[in-house]
Amino acid sequence: MRLLITSEKNLPQREGLIRFLDNVVPYLSKKFETSLILPYSEQSLKYKNVKNIFIKKSNLKISDYSFPRVFDSKYKQSVKNSEIVLVNSLGIIGWRCVQECIKQKKPYLVYIHLLEWKLLNSYLKIMKLLTFVEKHFIKKYLNNSDGILVPSQEIKIELVKIGISESLISIVKLGIDSRMFVKKKVKRSNKLVIGFSGRFAIEKNIKTLYKVFLKLKTKYNIELLLIGDGPERKHFPEANITGFVENVEDYLNKLDIYVMPSTEETTCLAALEAMSCELPVVANKVGVIKNIIKDGDNGYFFKDEFELEQKLIYLIEHKEERLKLGINARKAVLDLSWKKTNEKIEIVIKKVF
Repeated sequence: MRLLITSEKNLPQREGLIRFLDNVVPYLSKKFETSLILPYSEQSLKYKNVKNIFIKKSNLKISDYSFPRVFDSKYKQSVKNSEIVLVNSLGIIGWRCVQECIKQKKPYLVYIHLLEWKLLNSYLKIMKLLTFVEKHFIKKYLNNSDGILVPSQEIKIELVKIGISESLISIVKLGIDSRMFVKKKVKRSNKLVIGFSGRFAIEKNIKTLYKVFLKLKTKYNIELLLIGDGPERKHFPEANITGFVENVEDYLNKLDIYVMPSTEETTCLAALEAMSCELPVVANKVGVIKNIIKDGDNGYFFKDEFELEQKLIYLIEHKEERLKLGINARKAVLDLSWKKTNEKIEIVIKKVF
């Protein structure tokens, strides 16, 4: 079977979608004749026995994201050469491939990694009409699909609320590599290190973490390590910033406390990987993480800047609590595996075709 997989992202970014592709594409390429259509980048994803189809970038840009070209003959040809398409979110590339699937009467599945209209609203709060129009088109294209994959029950509920047929939706939880993301010895700072991993974007709300860090560093011997990069980078001059790195697990092991301040999330993969490394996680109550963290047992939740400050003060001053939360955190995520994720995706694909 000829499978086409879409991606809205490419290297050098190392966020959740890239991690998904790194763990899913190699598995699916052993089961199907696989091609990957994605934005052009000089430093690109490459997988054994997988053909890359590049879409050049347009001049349209929001924040640090350059939109792929809307009009390109490769969309039509790629869908024509495939027998089924796995779309990863309805960005430009996914949307155009879905249009071609409908025209050519090809089956397609959509994995919803994020709720695009909510994310767009974080950047363009005054453009309510645009988010309304986007939801309308998402509803149309999802209900015309042969199946929708979501990482959680919460995302399923959100989709049903906007009119997506419940019968189309399958919950396929994302995994973590618990052998890679494990507690290990690395060269560490002589300070207590608080950190975050991911893309520095508005919805990640890193500014709240940074404000609290600036307050606490006047009282405690601490530093802030931000693993990743993005358009908000310039706002954190007193943080240590790694840029996008391949060996995220090594940097996580330099941390004493992990903070997930995001206001919008789905799976919160980076936070789950931190938990797998036995880190105490202090998180905003969003996405899948709210079903995994048990407040006070394997992590903490916070509601606002003041509460985050108080939780961090307690953890800074109580090493034994950090260790306890970290041990329990790893136990809480060990059931999540990419093997389970891949097997479920394969079953859905074969069921459709």
